[in-house]
Amino acid sequence: MDNLITVAVVLGLLLLFELYNEKRRYNDFVKKLEEGFGKLSDETYTDIKFANIKHLYENKEREGFVIDDITWNDLDMDELYKMINNTSSSIGMEYLYNLLREPCFNLEELKKRDELIDLFENDKEVRKDIQVSLACIGKKDKTSVFGYMEEVFLAESKSVLWHIIQGILVFVFAGMIFMNSKYAIGLLLGIIFYNVISYYVYKAKIDKYLDFFALMVRVSNACKKLSSCKNNTIEQYNNKIKKAGNIIKKVSKCSVVLSQSSVTGSISDMFMD
Repeated sequence: MDNLITVAVVLGLLLLFELYNEKRRYNDFVKKLEEGFGKLSDETYTDIKFANIKHLYENKEREGFVIDDITWNDLDMDELYKMINNTSSSIGMEYLYNLLREPCFNLEELKKRDELIDLFENDKEVRKDIQVSLACIGKKDKTSVFGYMEEVFLAESKSVLWHIIQGILVFVFAGMIFMNSKYAIGLLLGIIFYNVISYYVYKAKIDKYLDFFALMVRVSNACKKLSSCKNNTIEQYNNKIKKAGNIIKKVSKCSVVLSQSSVTGSISDMFMD
């Protein structure tokens, strides 16, 4: 009994320590966002990362005027992009690049953008809430967000029957222990070891798909937070945000068990993995 109490106390202390670290990581995360506002970006880029940033622009249907490659390169716009890119998510990075390649000349739209700029400059609390909501979507350097979408939609579905059988065998062999089977413990340890190894081998193959659906969970959460903003300037975008959130709502509901749903890391992510 004393041993159980000791184990419980140790586990409780470890849980409290991890919760404290999670809170500290989140506070550091928010502080970094606040301190980076209005400053030149210190983001680092590789050729692969920048190719992923261009993916949206290079693969979407063109609408209206665009800056052609020759003009873009003559003006060294890649360097300008790197200087001003303070976006906090992969989606934001790709969208900003596309925004610069497709400049807007619509006066009404430009006035709306000016209103947003004024709001973010003058209202620190609204700015922070929106920054945090968007930053919680997270960044991925391995591939483009829109590249993820294409690969997921083109992926072939495979049977999970064997994985279900593996799970059932764990309970079967565990039950055999109570039947005093001399082979039960060996079989149980063997199937657990096999399950762990096969899990990580299979996970490595589908990791990019798991990343995509975890991203959709975070986008859905961001939509909920952003659409609840009561600021007059922001409210005009609420319907669009809600509509976007509803599109991925089904995916989000079916993906709550995915790990890596938090960009700062959490004990729940570790447990679900």
